[in-house]
Amino acid sequence: MGVVVREENGVVGIMMARLLRRVMEEAKESHLFEFPIWVTVGESSTGELQRKIGEGLGIRVGSRREEDAEIRIKAALEDGKIFLILNEVHEPLVLGKLGIYEDQLVLGSKVVIVTPVQQVCSVMETHRIIEEEGWESLSEEDAWDLLVQEAIDVAANLPGTQGRITGEVVMECWVYCLLFPHAAYKDELIAYWITEGFISGFGWVKHHVVAAENLLDELKERCMLQEEDNNRTRIPNRIASKIFAAATDPGRGGSNRHRILARCELGLKQPPEIAEWEDKERISLCRNQIERLSFATTPPKCSRLTTLLLDHNPLREIPDLFFEHMKSLRVLDLSVTNITSLPSSLSCLCNLRMLSLQFCPYLETLPLPLIQALTELQYLDLYEATIKRVTSKVSFENMPNLHVLDISTKTGRRGITQLSLRGCGSLELFFGLYGLENLEVLDLSGTKIKEFPRRIAELKRLRRLDLLDTKYLTTVDWNAIRWLPKELNWNQCCFDLPRQSQIRGSDGHCISVSDTNIFKTLDANSHLWEGYFQKFYFYVCACEEWREDNERQDSDDPFERDQFYYSDIFAKAKIKHRDPSTSYSKCLEVHATKGVFDGIGGILFNTEFFSLQNNHFIITLSDLGVENMGKLIECRIEKCHQMESFIVGKGRNVNVLQCLRKLWVYHVTKLTTLCKGIFGQKSFTLLNHIYLESCQGLVNLFSLGICFEKLQILELKFCRRLETLFQEDQAGQDAFPLLHTLWLWELPKLKSICNGYLPTLEKLRVKGCPKLRKLPLHVGNPNTTPEVSGETNWWNNLVWEDMGIKNHIRFQDQDPFSL
Repeated sequence: MGVVVREENGVVGIMMARLLRRVMEEAKESHLFEFPIWVTVGESSTGELQRKIGEGLGIRVGSRREEDAEIRIKAALEDGKIFLILNEVHEPLVLGKLGIYEDQLVLGSKVVIVTPVQQVCSVMETHRIIEEEGWESLSEEDAWDLLVQEAIDVAANLPGTQGRITGEVVMECWVYCLLFPHAAYKDELIAYWITEGFISGFGWVKHHVVAAENLLDELKERCMLQEEDNNRTRIPNRIASKIFAAATDPGRGGSNRHRILARCELGLKQPPEIAEWEDKERISLCRNQIERLSFATTPPKCSRLTTLLLDHNPLREIPDLFFEHMKSLRVLDLSVTNITSLPSSLSCLCNLRMLSLQFCPYLETLPLPLIQALTELQYLDLYEATIKRVTSKVSFENMPNLHVLDISTKTGRRGITQLSLRGCGSLELFFGLYGLENLEVLDLSGTKIKEFPRRIAELKRLRRLDLLDTKYLTTVDWNAIRWLPKELNWNQCCFDLPRQSQIRGSDGHCISVSDTNIFKTLDANSHLWEGYFQKFYFYVCACEEWREDNERQDSDDPFERDQFYYSDIFAKAKIKHRDPSTSYSKCLEVHATKGVFDGIGGILFNTEFFSLQNNHFIITLSDLGVENMGKLIECRIEKCHQMESFIVGKGRNVNVLQCLRKLWVYHVTKLTTLCKGIFGQKSFTLLNHIYLESCQGLVNLFSLGICFEKLQILELKFCRRLETLFQEDQAGQDAFPLLHTLWLWELPKLKSICNGYLPTLEKLRVKGCPKLRKLPLHVGNPNTTPEVSGETNWWNNLVWEDMGIKNHIRFQDQDPFSL
């Protein structure tokens, strides 16, 4: 059936592959075939091949039995002609199992089979066999030109590159593979490409890796590379032998000609002569028997050298000045060697981007000052490098370009107790927690890690984890975290907050993030609350908003502006109330977040102190779910300019905020009432202190019938529209049976406090309340004398129903500028 293309020398020919792709393109453009389909067979199962053919036919067969899929494909082929290319066929296929029957295909259909196996030609019934024989007849120059044209096509067909990978870049990457006649592991080759700078401009490391993987796949698809076992790849021998001279001889001209020295797997015991080194750009001497890099004269002067591969050699020693004249070097691979130390001239490699020391079993020490001096280093690989003498404190701090660090080992690095990567602002991938069984302090501050290091569960001696200034760490699966150290300091926005310094070092968890969504998986009943979050401070603030708020010079509060004449007095009056209490062990602050946030229900459920600041969307605290606030002891609301009421009651059977003791509300401009609706009798049963300041829209505080049976202090300041405390008349002795301190400052419209009297009032301070003419006082206990302070004019204008009450009060004239 159909046509078999017999590939030359066991690998598909580039010329034939180009021809077949062009034929497929013409088949699509001509519309002579309803179903032009290209399928790469390789190791695909029958079901996988059916799925691929089904996709080309526009039908879904993936979840069906093979027999059913065969019937569906067969039926679909009755609707039109198919042009099918089956590429990389290594074993004879029974096309009938794929739903393809020659006698039932529409007249004019074509099937092309591309195979390197003679048996396929013999077993499968074919109308014609085409042998490819053109490659060997090409000259070196013609073969090179063919590859250059193919590279241009590759670049044009790569997905998602937006022109970052050109035909020239493709040839750079392909020619680089000439350094590995033995084949290179896919991951290593990709790392070389990226650190050499061929694949660049894609942002994150993983995006560079994806682009490189796509390029590898395309090069293999076009037969410029071939897959070996164990995930390795190489240039086919017949292509490499034809093209090597043309690719590596700069004398032949062309921007893609490279100075390469590749002597691999030749059993060499001595390095090449120094003259062969000095004009090269890339040198590969891997997998030989070289023990010493000894030269008769001074070390080679390799000003052009960018890649040096010495891996898989029994190399014992590198001369101290060996790297002195290799300042362009970007890639240095010393993996699987027997070196005991690194030479001091390593510091001369000012452009080094990759240093690999994998499986170096005899390293005595790791010269951290030398490595930290490599400011351009992007990739440091110490996987399974046995470092015999290691200090207890290991620091890779402030290596600004380090993207990937691997220090992992199965045998363990028991001597390390502190590890710091602070200030490695490009670090995305870090491997190595496994084996650090004695690690006590881990600092990943200022890095670009995107995932919470869950493997810390294996570090049972870890007592502190620092994740300061980690703005890219935006999602955490809290359900997957089984263990946390006693001290966790995590701050997305910056390196420190005042509260962090209070809790750090005291077995607490301090977390500052930019979005409440980070906590969505942190349920109220998570095991972390009982096992680890016994002491915590969580701070949520959008990083940009936090910086803007700290840089803003002119406050939107008229009393805080520089031109306000009494701003210093006002500031002194507030200062004792504004700082969060340090007496709470479970604190949550939400500051300058955008929108009505969610995801903090689990935290609120376990929080004692809650502060909400600079939110412009929440209308009432009830939006966050009062059922989550049963343990709340103190609550502070500040500059929430859309909030209309603090809490809304849901009925007499719903009790809220039963543990709340202190409430502080500052500069909430649209707040019209504090408590709205009907509340259960056990609501606010422990509330003993209310402080309100600069709530300019506030008209009254409480709905009728509410009782604060434990309230002792009530402070109301700078609320210019406040007229009454209650929406309707309410007896003070019922609403505030234990109130002993009442402050009323700058309330120009206040007319009434309450009906009845305040039975336990001891201290009343009034300033700027000209319309308040009556005080809810009585002579209940002759041994208790209430103290009232205020302006003399105000005192003289008060109306008294019983002058005996006035005579019983101790009045003190209040200086208008005093505190």
